[in-house]
Amino acid sequence: MDSPADKSPQPSTGGSPSAQLELGAAAQPGADATALEALQHSQQSLRALFNLALIALLLLGGSGSLVLLQQVGQVRREANALRKTVAEFERTGQPQLEAILAKLKEFARAHLDFAPVLAKYRPAGDAPSATPPAKAPTQPPKK
Repeated sequence: MDSPADKSPQPSTGGSPSAQLELGAAAQPGADATALEALQHSQQSLRALFNLALIALLLLGGSGSLVLLQQVGQVRREANALRKTVAEFERTGQPQLEAILAKLKEFARAHLDFAPVLAKYRPAGDAPSATPPAKAPTQPPKK
């Protein structure tokens, strides 16, 4: 008869890698130390790669933040310059344009043939100053 000692575990080619590692380690007494060293080396490599990736992401995020901060500063400077330009226009240019428009309206009142031109090119929101005279409706000739 077969004794229980004859039924020792046989290394198989199938199964999970960890089961094969355990069976192989049981078969070779020095394999435990070698496998442990290999796992520790793999863990150290993975930890180093993870730390490197983390540092790279931090550097990328920090540099992106610096670029955005620089852009915000530039946009603020440009906005201040544009505000100054608009304020200067409202102080000097707008009264001059209003004076020119008033003179054109006076000219259109004096010269009725200019009124349609002024009405066509009047500024937005400005009511037409002079309306062209209405034409009398023409009726077709009676037969």
